[in-house]
Amino acid sequence: MDIRYSQRPDPGPLFCCFWPGLKLLSWDVNQTLVAENTMVALARLAGQEERAREIVEAQTAGQRPVKTTLLELARLLAGLSLEDVVSYVCSLPELPGLRQTLGEFARAGLIQIINSTGYTIVLSLWNELLRQSLGQAPFARILANRLGFVDERGQKVSEEEVFKVGLSLIRGETPGKNFFLSGEIDLLVDREEAKARLLAEEIFRRGLHITEVAHIGDSMGDAAVLAWLAKNGGLGVAFNARRELAYYLDLLQEHRLPGQLVLVASSDLRDLAPVILGELFEEK
Repeated sequence: MDIRYSQRPDPGPLFCCFWPGLKLLSWDVNQTLVAENTMVALARLAGQEERAREIVEAQTAGQRPVKTTLLELARLLAGLSLEDVVSYVCSLPELPGLRQTLGEFARAGLIQIINSTGYTIVLSLWNELLRQSLGQAPFARILANRLGFVDERGQKVSEEEVFKVGLSLIRGETPGKNFFLSGEIDLLVDREEAKARLLAEEIFRRGLHITEVAHIGDSMGDAAVLAWLAKNGGLGVAFNARRELAYYLDLLQEHRLPGQLVLVASSDLRDLAPVILGELFEEK
């Protein structure tokens, strides 16, 4: 594990310090909480993995806008059943230490939300699965994009109804109905800057101050919100970061920032403990 702080340009080896007064944690999902891109993984179930990877790689290389990417990825999922989605949710590849980390942060009184370009149905059902394991749902709110569903007659159905049926499937019940992805999507997080805007709205809604807030992410899709936090007195944490994000943060570290940027070069979520809580977790 290697932790670097923006306020220590030459920190040397591991330097454990934490951000006091933290109340709200905003999480990215892909490669931050789970070990794959959930959107590409769903496309795999629809037999469209190769095309999905091409689209994502083009967007990552700056050759395709985020909004266009998300719209096309959603179209690749048309016809996939809710049963397929639930089956995937039940096998999500979590990063090491995920359940212990989320549980410890919740017990410390931290509010945790998801702020992601992923899909609300996947993340909401996963949140319920985590509730069964942890005794409470770790995420108080999920800010993400809504996939469209239709019933067997092709009629649109609300995500609330889809979630209810999905929950019964998770419980092993037979709901007597199934829904299918329409290929449409309602975009809430449609560009990199949207995560910062949504987090600002969440801070205002909860009556918090930006110095009480952190976002944790891994890619350039999180760069805008990480920089926004650090420039305004909050905490930006690059965890399991891709090379481009690490390089971008290195450039920002050359400036004196009111807040702080932290790079945690690890894929084990338990290694976030020194940053968030100021201490290591006890072995369990």
